[in-house]
Amino acid sequence: MKIYVHHKYTYELFWYFFHGVEVDPTQIPLVTEQNRYQVKVWDSNIQSIKAKYKGRDLDIKFVNDRFWNDEDIHHIFDVTINGLQDGLSSDRMFILPTMAGFKKDWVPFLNGLKDTVRKNVHISWISWEGFNLDEDGINVSQLLDDNINLYNDNITNPDKTKYIFSQSFMSFIFPDTTATREYYFFYDWLKLKTEYEYKLLYPVRRVYDSKLYIANGIKRDLNEEDSLITYSSFTDSNHYIWKHQYEKDYNEFLKLPNLRRLEKRGYNIEDFGGEWMRNNMEEGMWKMFGIAEVNLIHENPMVQCFSEKTICHILAGKLFIDVHYRTIQKIHKVIELLGYDVPNYPLPEYDDITNITPWLREQMDDDEKWKKLKEELREWLEYIRKCFLETVNTKNSLLDAFIPNPSKNIM
Repeated sequence: MKIYVHHKYTYELFWYFFHGVEVDPTQIPLVTEQNRYQVKVWDSNIQSIKAKYKGRDLDIKFVNDRFWNDEDIHHIFDVTINGLQDGLSSDRMFILPTMAGFKKDWVPFLNGLKDTVRKNVHISWISWEGFNLDEDGINVSQLLDDNINLYNDNITNPDKTKYIFSQSFMSFIFPDTTATREYYFFYDWLKLKTEYEYKLLYPVRRVYDSKLYIANGIKRDLNEEDSLITYSSFTDSNHYIWKHQYEKDYNEFLKLPNLRRLEKRGYNIEDFGGEWMRNNMEEGMWKMFGIAEVNLIHENPMVQCFSEKTICHILAGKLFIDVHYRTIQKIHKVIELLGYDVPNYPLPEYDDITNITPWLREQMDDDEKWKKLKEELREWLEYIRKCFLETVNTKNSLLDAFIPNPSKNIM
């Protein structure tokens, strides 16, 4: 089977697209004439790699913008990777301008391909933000020809778009633009740490109404000696474009007692720079994962995808509770889709965490109960981590969409 990837080549992109295949890693091109002295250069020359998947021989070529009209080929194109390649973004967060460029430059081109080509075109958009390809302002699933295959990182979609778990997960790892990969290796170090200042940390980066509500609940119901709320100096910096929109919430937040402000800008080695994704992820690992035994993370309960917050905690094996039970339900839904048994979660079901803060206080006030809760959280988290990593090392969601399982002989 021949597969053309319509992007410039890096070895990281090979792993992003083709994890789970049978391949000798030493045979994956690494140093080329174009990147020999500049590792960030994406190679525009054609690179060919042989691999196997589901017993099928794969002839993979990174061809950039060439050979779009070739028939009997599977053509792969990733909207976000294209934005990175063209310099529209340095990570995955410059989302809507990236999609605007795709609609302007690529939708007419793709629709103009021959019918026999379009049915083998595979377009993915991994955004980490939960956008649907058919929602107002995006409308890609309506604009593109029905024969073109669409994929994203939403666990459920209202249109023909398919969820691809393994590419969604690997997008946090490769290309390595956000330092999320480092959390995987941090796992071996973090599990050796035994001394913490607090039992529970609620880290707040951007302050707005729902986070103010949760912070008030924590201060009302939990012991100050056991719990800490931190906030980032970013909230009152000019880098924060919603600074004035949520100024009232921020001022109310600052009235809460015993907050800890984390300074993004430090002197020399301590300077974590601005609010770019990589800076945030590096700061999070080194400054926030060592404060408390368990982190309380705040994901958006309305989206159907995972963000870097959930993924980095899973990769590092950092114990966490989510502000919203819906995040736990999303994790369990994916576990089920991957074919694993859904594990027991050791907290009672809740809408938001303030529904059970009295129960949580009871666990935290009793050392034996708290120890038991941590052990059960650890067992749950290790199982989730194992399932996710095992999947991306043995399976490939995008390839599964167009490579059928081997037929079994019926005796």
